[in-house]
Amino acid sequence: MRFSAPTSSITISLSVRDTESENFLQKIADGLVEISWYFPAGTENSDFFPEPIAVTNLRGDIESHWLQFSFSTEVSFAVFIVTESIGEREYELLSSLKESSSKYYFILNCKNKKPKETLGFLNKLSSVLKLSKSQLLVKDHTMNNAGFVKKVQSTIGTIGNSSPKTVSLEAMAVTAHDRGILLDEDCQACQCASKYTEEITSEIRDGAKYKRGMLSLQGDLWKNLAKVEEEMCRMKMQGVMATEKYKSEVKQKWLEIRRQQNQCDRTNGLTKFIKGIGQLKPVEKHYFLKWMKFSLDNIARANLSKMRADYKEKCETPGVDQKQLEELDKLMSESSLGVEHFMHELGQFYEAECSMVKEGKMEESQRHFTRLPCIAADLMLEGFPVELTDGDASNIPMNWVVEVLTHLHIRLGDRSRMVVITVLRVQSTGKSILLNTMFGLQFAASSGRSARGAFMTLIKVTEAVQELLGCDFILVIDTEGLKAPEQTALEDRYQHDNELATLVIGLSDVTIVKMAMENATEMKDVLQIVVHAFLRTENSQTASLCTRTSVMCLLMFKT
Repeated sequence: MRFSAPTSSITISLSVRDTESENFLQKIADGLVEISWYFPAGTENSDFFPEPIAVTNLRGDIESHWLQFSFSTEVSFAVFIVTESIGEREYELLSSLKESSSKYYFILNCKNKKPKETLGFLNKLSSVLKLSKSQLLVKDHTMNNAGFVKKVQSTIGTIGNSSPKTVSLEAMAVTAHDRGILLDEDCQACQCASKYTEEITSEIRDGAKYKRGMLSLQGDLWKNLAKVEEEMCRMKMQGVMATEKYKSEVKQKWLEIRRQQNQCDRTNGLTKFIKGIGQLKPVEKHYFLKWMKFSLDNIARANLSKMRADYKEKCETPGVDQKQLEELDKLMSESSLGVEHFMHELGQFYEAECSMVKEGKMEESQRHFTRLPCIAADLMLEGFPVELTDGDASNIPMNWVVEVLTHLHIRLGDRSRMVVITVLRVQSTGKSILLNTMFGLQFAASSGRSARGAFMTLIKVTEAVQELLGCDFILVIDTEGLKAPEQTALEDRYQHDNELATLVIGLSDVTIVKMAMENATEMKDVLQIVVHAFLRTENSQTASLCTRTSVMCLLMFKT
């Protein structure tokens, strides 16, 4: 899959000829070109390389995989060739690179019995490829590994400071096509999914405007509904009014909002989205959701990146007006647009329809969205996260979630025993990245501002783990960050965090709480929220759900 990410590209090509590992045959990785990214942290004197770079590595011998090697040389500014010897055949092969515009660096580890011959051919290559002394990195018995590694790092750092050419992966794709290398986009399933995505996203210019006009069941409607449902449970505004009369009035407000939602028509984009996740083949569906994510991210990236930078700057400014932060946070929330917002809309359509049927305002035969929970359950089985609670409205679509999990149970043939794992910590501290790394998941992870709400994803476990844990699956719940800056000025700033922690701890068998030892205030606040959640669940009717719940505290130290 292609990304549009201009970056300096430094290619390291590895030749395994005449090395100790040559006898170990590579059956899968041979000829693979892998890519890794390095981004400086920004702290002075803390980075080996001052600029972002991409490093690609060719696994296998250059001569055996000349197509992959020539592709790497064409898209890279610098090419490092690692070898232990250079003979006549290698010299003839590498001499053909004399017309290349890339810079070549040779890392020579002299372990063979003919170092003079190798150095002789290397000197001849120097004149052919116009190599300077800095481009010949020779390790002999006088230099240890640590010193040689620093020498290589210094060389790469010098390249980064020399304003090398940049290339995007989209440009790499063009080069690959020219050389006859097939891409994901060349397969029929990917093309079909891309076409579906283009039909939906071609009409989107502004995320906030699109959500207001085309995804209208969420936003203010859903937030108002959440407030009414909360009042139905807590009755805080009852006053002197009789209880039954007040309940009736609140119920009417709730029913009116549901009626408004149910009267909304499905937009063209939402209809195509339902068709994409409901009718496409599994492989096409995977491509479709990936394309949707990439396309929506590209649409939102320009505006959101600027707003996030402004938000971070204001957060770090002493005495900043909290109202400005709240307005900017609201603007960012409204401008973000992702696949989850389309799923929000489907869930609210289903909820509104269920409400109308239960209240006798609609016949069961008139329903249009009965298949949606089944589709969402299939997505969970395929590894896609499904939202458990919405962070903006602080609301759980109960009918939707129950039906999705019910269909999931049916799909699994009643073999759906689960161990539930949750992670909690303050905002923007790597919770999603932790879960993605631990379990190989796809939770959305962003720098500077966490996703809102709580998302759940399903992991199939092996038979050995099934016997060990007594479960068929692990359900992992990722949550939004606690103590969000935009919540600090609100009167009920602790309520949202307490509610979220109480929910996920009550549902979980294991709760991972990440804390930083160097931040005493953070530790105190997070532990207070967690203990409060335990007390709430212990004193509630859901105590039986959390009798096995344990907390694993990860204390994060600075290195």
